[in-house]
Order: sequence, then C-alpha cells, then structure tokens
Amino acid sequence: MYFLRASALLFLCAFLVFGSMTLVQANEPGVKFDVLGLAIDVNEGIAAADVDQDGKMDLVAGRFWYRNGDWRARPLRQIDDWNGYVQSNGDYVFDVNQDGSPDVIAGSFIPTEIHWYENPGEKGLRLGQLWKQHLLLDSGQAQNEGGLLQDLDGDNVPELIINRWKKDTPMLVQRLAKKAPKAVTKSQPAKYELKTATLGEKGNGHGLAVGDLSGDGKLDVLVGQGWYEQPAENPWEQPWKFHQAWDLHASLPMIVVDLDTDGRNDLIFG
Repeated sequence: MYFLRASALLFLCAFLVFGSMTLVQANEPGVKFDVLGLAIDVNEGIAAADVDQDGKMDLVAGRFWYRNGDWRARPLRQIDDWNGYVQSNGDYVFDVNQDGSPDVIAGSFIPTEIHWYENPGEKGLRLGQLWKQHLLLDSGQAQNEGGLLQDLDGDNVPELIINRWKKDTPMLVQRLAKKAPKAVTKSQPAKYELKTATLGEKGNGHGLAVGDLSGDGKLDVLVGQGWYEQPAENPWEQPWKFHQAWDLHASLPMIVVDLDTDGRNDLIFG
C-alpha cells in the first residue's frame, strides 16, 4: 500500500487478518473487532444494505447475501466461474424499481452486459429464492476491472463508474436516469436506466478512485494512468480534462484523502 503526495511516494504497512480472532487497536484500548468467516469464495465484490428491511445492515457479496444476526449465506444470484475468479466484478446496491427494497446491480470482467437483480421481498427472501435477473445495459465494453457507485454530479443519484484494466482505452460512466413512465411495465419493472457518458477516449488502466484533486469542490475520477478533472458545469455534455500524472497498476478502490492536513488531497493505493 502506498500514498502519493505532490512529489513523494511513501510506503505504508498493510496487514491481512485471517481466521477467528479478536483484534484490539493499540491506541484505542477496549475497541474490539470479531472476525467472522462467512464464505469460501473468489468473488471480489461486496456491499452493505438493509436487504430484508428489518432496520439492520446486511451484506451482499456475489452469489449470496448475509443476514445481520446469524450471517448465514442466503441465495441471491448464479455466477459462472472464470479464470480462477467468478464472472462478476462488483456488487452495487440501488433500488432500481423503486419498491422500497434494495436491488443489486452487477457487471462482469469480460461479458459486456450489466444486469440488475430484483429483491424478491419478504416472502422470497424467507424462502431463499434467487433474485430475478434483468438486463440493464449492454455496454459493449469488455476488460472491465470493476467499478464504484457514487454520485459524481451532486444530483443525489449515483453514477456507475467502470474501470478497465487495459490502458489507453475510453473511460466511461454509466448514469442512472429515470425512465419515462410508459417504459415501465410488469416485465420491465426498472424505473431507472443506464445512460453512457464518456469522460475521455484515452486514459484508463487498473485502479479507480473518486475525490477532489483540483480543489474546486467537485469530484474528479482517478484511474491507473492519471485523473479526469470534472468540468465547472455540464459534466455530461463535454469531455473531462485528463491529467496523465502517473502510470500505475493500482488497487480498486484507491482512496483520496488529505493525510497530512495541508489542504490538498493525497492518494492511497495498493
């Protein structure tokens, strides 16, 4: 793990914890963390949401969701194995059909389709039913490393920001937009659709983060080859300025934070 500041590159220590144990943070005596093994799986995505609407946060991760309390694996969707992984590059929670229950949006590494999985509600969850799969968009883009679901433009609706591991490829953002009422049917219950915005035609690579690097109060998008600066206005009607400030094979996510409190955000990456 590293952090990038102005012209310095510093090494930070990182720890991996396995098994059943209690962790105590050295500078906060009495704060303890119980590590629970939930599944043996090669899925790379995870999200937190109140899946069953009981007021407690549950977990969603690939083929299963885990109910707060007993944390048992409960069926969600079927995913093919692929190349030592599973063919899913993330789990993103959003109420796509606006029925009050969180659904799951997910794409893949090589397949170009992005699907949403419909929360079956109280009875379906209780019976362990699989969540119904619906096509949200065929992006036409493969080599998808993963993404972030975050509100970039401040309209209180998140965007799906997809990172590609291949460098010098277009950087795309999928915008969740309200559908026309007549387009919502029983067989097509989604009240949102994805609309593609291109930040730039060339500038991508393994690694993704969101944060304000320019200091203008707007969120920028960081990738393996540099960062895209959000325009002052109309962000979806024009390209974003690309700054080729580094060339990394970095983590997803990377983290943008002002570590040294100098008023400028730094970049932590693994």
